[in-house]
Amino acid sequence: MASQNDIRLFKSLTLYIPDPYYWLICRTCRVVLSLNRFPTHFSNNTHLYSRTDCSRLIKAWILSEGPAYPFKIETETDLTRWPLPTDSLAPIPFLPIYTAFHCRFTNPATGLRCTRIIMDVTGMEKHCRETHGWRSSRPVGRPSGRNMIRPKKPPWELNVPCQRLT
Repeated sequence: MASQNDIRLFKSLTLYIPDPYYWLICRTCRVVLSLNRFPTHFSNNTHLYSRTDCSRLIKAWILSEGPAYPFKIETETDLTRWPLPTDSLAPIPFLPIYTAFHCRFTNPATGLRCTRIIMDVTGMEKHCRETHGWRSSRPVGRPSGRNMIRPKKPPWELNVPCQRLT
């Protein structure tokens, strides 16, 4: 029999997002949790619960609430295989919205735009260089007064809203 205190504590730590996601979200960190990651996440320095307590909370919740609240994400692999939206959707509730960079390159064979969204410019530069063969028009080294070259527009879009799952 599941303890009502364990179920209350589990619900105070997490938030269940129903159809179409069926996810658990940490209320403090605002990230999606898989069932197998729950003990690791809540036993870290932010939360300080023991792994034994975390396992007990999960079992209590599954026994009492599991049938009414199905889960789609049991492992981290399930989360990485989650189908990404192909069109603009409303933001996922309770996950923070960040701004990022969206690659503008298109696949010449298919004509489809690259779907890569990266949160830092260095990562986007690396992606464009390694995946699409892009080279920066910005000269290497310190710019001199007379040799100032205005760099071309970068091959990525700026300030694209996005959400992180983990």
